[in-house]
Amino acid sequence: MKYILTEKQYSFLLEQSSYEKGIWDRSTAMLNKMSNLDPHTVADFLSIATFFIPVVGPAISAGISLGDAALYYKEGDKKTATMVALFPFLPFGKIGKLIPNAQKLGKEGMENLAKKIGKEGGKGLTQIEREVADGLIKNKEILNQEMKRISDDLLKNSKRTISELPLGNLGKDFKELASKQTGWIQATNPIGNYSGWKFHVYADNLDEVSFLYEKLLPVVNQHGAGMKLASSQVLDRLATNVVQKGKGVTIYLPSNVVAKNSQREFLKDVQTVLKDYKKSGQISGDRMITDNIGYRYELSKPINGARGVDIKQYQSLYKANEGGGHNIPGNPDLFR
Repeated sequence: MKYILTEKQYSFLLEQSSYEKGIWDRSTAMLNKMSNLDPHTVADFLSIATFFIPVVGPAISAGISLGDAALYYKEGDKKTATMVALFPFLPFGKIGKLIPNAQKLGKEGMENLAKKIGKEGGKGLTQIEREVADGLIKNKEILNQEMKRISDDLLKNSKRTISELPLGNLGKDFKELASKQTGWIQATNPIGNYSGWKFHVYADNLDEVSFLYEKLLPVVNQHGAGMKLASSQVLDRLATNVVQKGKGVTIYLPSNVVAKNSQREFLKDVQTVLKDYKKSGQISGDRMITDNIGYRYELSKPINGARGVDIKQYQSLYKANEGGGHNIPGNPDLFR
């Protein structure tokens, strides 16, 4: 079907099209203006970040959990790594009070803003991200002060976290893995069933956990035990929980060891490989055998430890540690 237009109608459509195109062009220009940072502003952020690289680098090396900062640092993008490390802490200081939208973004939002500024050159910002970025640069002096305060705290934590424990290749590889993980690392599973008993070796930083992994793995494999270790992210979480603090390494005693009545031999082997490990600490809910090794029963009712339970039964009987006694009433203690 064809439509015949009068000259007047045709002229009107051309004008309308031109008018709508003008609105679209202006809208697009406005959108681009709002969503992209000025290159000079991006340069200001990168210049500020440069000053704090020498602090963030050691913090990452120490295994302190700083979001995706370690990934960028390893790639060689140290300025983005520094912003990703420090920006998430800004909403909780003077910046948060000065720029309320920074609090609205929160830790995750501020980390994303840092990535967009560093990795993407300030492109693709939402309106709220643009407002926060502009606010930070307008208050550059306070931004510097806050980033110095945060970096000073990181430096203190780095010094507390870095140990002088010697790490071989196995420990170094584990440390690299654990610095990127976001949960527990199950190194081995028990051969056979769970006895219901487990050991903890006290550790509260990544160097210690990596050292223990390297030392304990041969013993754990020899006896068919299970071993779970904390990643950097988990260590951060444990540090704020009185009941969980120090549980860097967990060893699950398998039923076959109890069946052979070899649990004390297993414990002796663990102590032998850890003779040079001097870190000490009390683990809530454990009976401490040494300054850094504790044990507890973790099921809700007594079972035959020599027979044990499979993973499904274990999960149904598991009793979370509440910081109380290391055993339950009526259950014989394998180590007393």
